[in-house]
Amino acid sequence: EETARLTWQKNEQAWTNTKAENNRILERRRQVVRDTKAELDQGKVVYDNTARDNGDESTTTQTALATLKVTESTYHNARQLLNEAIKTAKKTNESARAAADVAQAQYINIKQTAPNIAGLSSLQVKEAITRHRYAQSTLTAPFSGLITARPVEYGEYLAAGTDAFTVQSVDNLE
Repeated sequence: EETARLTWQKNEQAWTNTKAENNRILERRRQVVRDTKAELDQGKVVYDNTARDNGDESTTTQTALATLKVTESTYHNARQLLNEAIKTAKKTNESARAAADVAQAQYINIKQTAPNIAGLSSLQVKEAITRHRYAQSTLTAPFSGLITARPVEYGEYLAAGTDAFTVQSVDNLE
């Protein structure tokens, strides 16, 4: 029971650390986007002033235009990296949260099972735990029906609220 509690606490801390690190990464990426946007805006001003002062065909104007295009590319790359970082952060945050939720569920499961196994042999304890886990893993429909879809594989762990299968009532079948 103590090991399960410590595992749960460790996973909660890992989730908190993951969120904090992802927030730091995203803030750095956002700052890069802001900085490159400022450079882009400044590059546009330089190009406009150079074109106005020297004409569109001058070497100075063409150099300013080339620099502007590089800056635009850098800005778009920074935005793309930010968007990818946001997606990655969301996935890692969800994964860390799911791990903490599983550890918590295991701790609660062990805590609820522990009072029922006092005074039993180790084999009897294992059997009691197995029976308890089996009882918690059995899914039953509140009506007679047929499974029409199963989007998960046998033995796969599911998060709370995930559809395990679709059941259609036998009354509705033609």
